[in-house]
Amino acid sequence: MQVHEAFTEYGLTTEIGYYDTNKTVIVISFTGVLDMLSAEVVFVKRRATLKEWFENKPDTQRIVFDLFHLDHINSFAIGHLTQFYLALYKRKIPVTLVIDPESTVYQILDYCGLFELHGLHVQRKDLTEGLEPLGG
Repeated sequence: MQVHEAFTEYGLTTEIGYYDTNKTVIVISFTGVLDMLSAEVVFVKRRATLKEWFENKPDTQRIVFDLFHLDHINSFAIGHLTQFYLALYKRKIPVTLVIDPESTVYQILDYCGLFELHGLHVQRKDLTEGLEPLGG
């Protein structure tokens, strides 16, 4: 991933950039704890940054939420992720969620039914191993 923006607050590091040199796949990567405080920073205080990345890039063919190295997530953060997913889904932009199937975060999201969202592609291996094709 080519990181173009990064910030760390309240135990969460967020990196945003392109997965590919054609700039058609945007990755937002979270490392650490995504709870009420950090989610407010990412999804509320930095909403303009996310909006710029998600809405003003006409060549975008896919968005990847990389949660593989996330240690914890709570319901507040899940709600914000779901809102972003639904907005992208309405715009017909495919979304991939990268997550470690052995993690507590995976168990939480599975329990909440997040993986059942229509059209959501779930990748159960780290991005360092490559990005799976949609439907793969």
